[in-house]
Amino acid sequence: MEILKDVAALISALAWPTIAVVAGAILLTKTNLLSFLNTLYKGYSEKIEQSKSLPTPWGEIKIPDEVYADLVVKKKTISVERLEDTYSQSVDKNSLVQQYDSGKLILNVREYPGFMHEAALLKKDTYTIRLFLEFYDDAPSVANTPHRNKFSKDNVAAVHYLLHESFRQRVITSTSREKGFEAWLSIWGEFTAIAIVEHKDGSTIAMTRYLNIPE
Repeated sequence: MEILKDVAALISALAWPTIAVVAGAILLTKTNLLSFLNTLYKGYSEKIEQSKSLPTPWGEIKIPDEVYADLVVKKKTISVERLEDTYSQSVDKNSLVQQYDSGKLILNVREYPGFMHEAALLKKDTYTIRLFLEFYDDAPSVANTPHRNKFSKDNVAAVHYLLHESFRQRVITSTSREKGFEAWLSIWGEFTAIAIVEHKDGSTIAMTRYLNIPE
């Protein structure tokens, strides 16, 4: 008898999960739950796409109106402010890309200023990335070191960001000094970008940054 009781208990234990699955399937079929969940997800995605303030693990990214118009409304992959009228470009962008793609690009590498980025989910499978530089020009280790002081904020003419080969526009230039020479991207995967910092006398330094995105 004890064996029969154990067998019955085993059958009961196996039956309940099966009944739950069947009942769940019937519930999903007979109700609008699937439609509701789909609508909820779609609404959440659209809310993100329409938002100008995107959450990140470290806070929020506030997207400027012009960037929002470029990346969300016009669905561009790049957004950057118009170059200053006083800027005269000395960097040959085509040559830069050709040398990089052929593995022959040689640049002076420095650790200052800081090459930074912020990332947030823009819409499903698409992220927005803000590229920018951070300056600590008043720090003694910067002010008293010639090669760092040369690339203080006031001495930088422009920053050229060299992007992955999947971008149609491989080099984007920012002269937005007060915004840290920022540029915005719309991306779907991670890659390494190069920031080429151009001094007012035309000399350059380079920094690299791996553009990771939040999980």
